[in-house]
This record gives sequence, structure tokens and C-alpha cells, in this order.
Amino acid sequence: MLNKQIIIHSELKGKGDLVKTLYMIKEFKTLNVAYENGTNISNSELVTSDFDSKSRSWYQCARKKKANEYCISNVYENAFPPYDLVFTVSYPIFVNDLLLGVGLTDIRKESIDKGNYVLKFKRYDQKNNAIYLDFELGRVFDLFTLLVPLSILLVFIKLLILNYLYGLKIDGLSGLRRRDTFKEHKVDKRTKAFCFFDLDNFKKINDNYGHDVGDKTIRAFSDCIKTSIRESDVAFRWGGEEFLIILRGNKVSSSDIHSILDRLRYKIESIDLEGIPKFTVSIGFAEYRHGIDIAQCLKNADVALYRAKQAGRNCVMGYQYS
Repeated sequence: MLNKQIIIHSELKGKGDLVKTLYMIKEFKTLNVAYENGTNISNSELVTSDFDSKSRSWYQCARKKKANEYCISNVYENAFPPYDLVFTVSYPIFVNDLLLGVGLTDIRKESIDKGNYVLKFKRYDQKNNAIYLDFELGRVFDLFTLLVPLSILLVFIKLLILNYLYGLKIDGLSGLRRRDTFKEHKVDKRTKAFCFFDLDNFKKINDNYGHDVGDKTIRAFSDCIKTSIRESDVAFRWGGEEFLIILRGNKVSSSDIHSILDRLRYKIESIDLEGIPKFTVSIGFAEYRHGIDIAQCLKNADVALYRAKQAGRNCVMGYQYS
């Protein structure tokens, strides 16, 4: 029997958005909501930032949909038992025909097979005339058959697995690109910085909580990265608890790099999931300048990462060119 989860959204005049989590549903790996006004819920935790969700492909796809329609933005294999498939689904949220934001949810394939339930929004009025958004429990199977017959969906999954998951390009634990695919990515004028991320005191997590929890920590970090970086950026699992992100984009200036990375650092620090301890990351980056050798640029980013650790961890350091 499923536990219930209700997230109540209250529109309080002059106070912005208020989100309160009451329960958890175990059938869902993640639950994220990105509001049009910039407020975000990440795994049921309210976060307010200037993170640009609207530039993400999953957001743009869902905001073009009607109520009860959805987009499938990803399918991947769960890194933990029972190693089932997980769908990443985005869907629009409306109040009085006004787009409030977009929900992003990971749903286990097991939920579809067993005819379990998925979250659907509905609106109702309280006596004080406040408007609330409440999660209505609807059948997963019903949701998916609104637009796509299950047989077509399964064919889509099989093709995606063959071409994406098992193309020997994706790290099985994190779902990010493997280090040996780094040379496949062209460095051009859109490349802005090479950024190393290192999970602080990760060995202590393994030693104190066990490797299963360590794996879950890496998965939580990677899930956060995948939903946070822009479509133009590229993320790799570099080895162990170290990751590389290539920041790309014509609109990214030198002065933007540090603030982008610090927002990411804060979002990672804010992860609060049952079963894993709170953790932080140290980040070191080197700005890419035309003509600089790529190998040297990576070394510079590594130097900056070392300085971030020396500075006490949980911070962002940039390589200072002379």
C-alpha cells in the first residue's frame, strides 16, 4: 500500500510561494517542480534561486503541453536493486488555465507494470477562498495511455536502451558520460570552462555508512547535476567521487562562471534525501581560452580544485592565469 504525498501550494499575497511536504511516496525516485517565478522544489525541498529552468528542454517541452499531457525526457536503468528502468517525465501545472510551472518526476517502470499510481494535480477552494494545489492519485497506466499506447512506449524504451544506455558511453552508477568519451566532445568557441567537482569527505561516507550509501550519494549528486546543468553543458564521471563538467554557451561570460558553479554547489549542499547523509562538494575550474592546450586546461582546473580543498572544502575556486 502506497504512502501518500501531498504538496500544498498556497498563494499568499505578498509572501510568494509556500510549499509544505506532508508525506512521501516510495514509488517515485525523485520529485521536482520548477515554477515560472523561479521557485523550485527539489525532492520536496523548497529552493528559491535564479536557476534558469526555462532553458531546459524538459521544461520547454512540458510548458507546450495541455493539462494531463506530458513529455518523456529520459529513460535510464536504476543503479540500485531491483535495477529496473526509470522514466523521467515532465508535465505542466495549471491553475485557472494559467501555467504555474512544470513538474519533473522519475517513475519506476515497475509502477507501470503493476498499475500503481502517479501524481496528478487538481485544484479546489477552501472556505477562506485560498487556492491550493493538491496531488490527486491517478493510475500510472492511465496517464501513459492518454497519449502513447503502451506497446509503442515499450518499443521506444528498447531503442533508447540499445542506443543510449548500453552504448558503452554512460557510467552505470551515475548515469553521466564516462571519462573515456571525453575526447569525442569538440572544444570550440562555445566552450567556456572546465570544472572539476569532488565530493567532500566521500571516504568517510563509505566507511561510516557503507558502500551502498556511498553509491546512493553519487546517484543523488548525479541526478542533481543532470537536472541542473544546461542542455549545452556536458557532464562526466571522471573517476570515483570526482566529476567533470564542461560549461558551454555563447551567452556565458567569464564573470558568470563562478556564480553558475556556486549556485550548483549550493543546490548540491541542499540535497536532503532519506537514506543518505548530507554532503558537500569542492569545485575547481579553469576558464578555457582560445589556443590553450586542453590537457593543460584540465591540469589548471585540477590545481583550482586542490585549492578549494585547501580552503576548507564546500567552495568554488577558479584558476588564476598570470
